[in-house]
Amino acid sequence: MDVTLHHDDINFRSLTQIIALLHAAKEAAPFRNPVDYIALGLTNYPIVVRKMMDLSTLSNNLQCDRYERARDCLEDLQLIWDNCKLFNEQGSHIYNNCCKLEAYSGRLIESAFEEPFSPKTLYEPSSSAQDWFVVPSDG
Repeated sequence: MDVTLHHDDINFRSLTQIIALLHAAKEAAPFRNPVDYIALGLTNYPIVVRKMMDLSTLSNNLQCDRYERARDCLEDLQLIWDNCKLFNEQGSHIYNNCCKLEAYSGRLIESAFEEPFSPKTLYEPSSSAQDWFVVPSDG
């Protein structure tokens, strides 16, 4: 996944499709656009969440060639889930929906790419394949 992305290659198309499928998921509503933390009264959000990310920003970055490699895009996708879990209380509705979408994205990535991706592999390159995806139970 470290190859350069081009609009006409399969990695670019796979990423575009993954983002579109996630965007269409019923649980994705809070993740489709940037968090309007001011309107929501979440004044500490930018203090807790240092690099904000959402599906529309992710898609726009991909379409505007802001990602050099597929891995860069997938890191930002993971950032969406990490930010949510960092800011929201475990067991809350949004946290639970985040976990469902993270698991769904893992399955989509696994089926689209030969090389599994996980943020864990960025820090632990010797991770074994079975550790690359930790998928929470759907039910």
